Amino acid sequence: MLSDIDIAIVFTEPRVTDAIHDLLWMVRSTILCSPKLLQKVDHTDIAKFISSCDLLHMKLEDKPRHMFWEMLARLIGRPDLAVDRGLVFDTQQLCVQYALMGDGLALVDPILFADEIKAGRLVRPFDIWLDEGYGYYLTTHPEDLSNEAVALFRSWLIARFNADRLQLEAAVEAPVKADAP
Repeated sequence: MLSDIDIAIVFTEPRVTDAIHDLLWMVRSTILCSPKLLQKVDHTDIAKFISSCDLLHMKLEDKPRHMFWEMLARLIGRPDLAVDRGLVFDTQQLCVQYALMGDGLALVDPILFADEIKAGRLVRPFDIWLDEGYGYYLTTHPEDLSNEAVALFRSWLIARFNADRLQLEAAVEAPVKADAP
């Protein structure tokens, strides 16, 4: 996969391979949606809210499309919720773009969308976090670390992600205190 690439950021589960995988951050997802959606749908109960909205899924190779929503349903004690419905997108960015239009719930990492949250274009209606078991890893081949440019870039990128992640986590921690419909 990475044979012709010196360095890459990969969204994956932790794994052991011949490559070096430096964890940049583990994904902690939460429900994000447009504030317009909160005005249209009863959001006093998380199970009712999920049941009444379109679910937006991110496609993962060889995984069921509803895997993360199923994990969330179990987390809230409602494994009976029908979560195998909704639209499927290739990336979290596309899920959120759809959610920004006012329809659908995106179960995504809010750190990636801190600007949209800060601007009020996205809201986090519930104080719930899903540790998916996936993360963003900086992946390199061991032999590439002898390349000074790769080694320096790797060190800089790891430090930069760590500093930015801490600031962004603080910005997205609080759920929206929306009035009940």
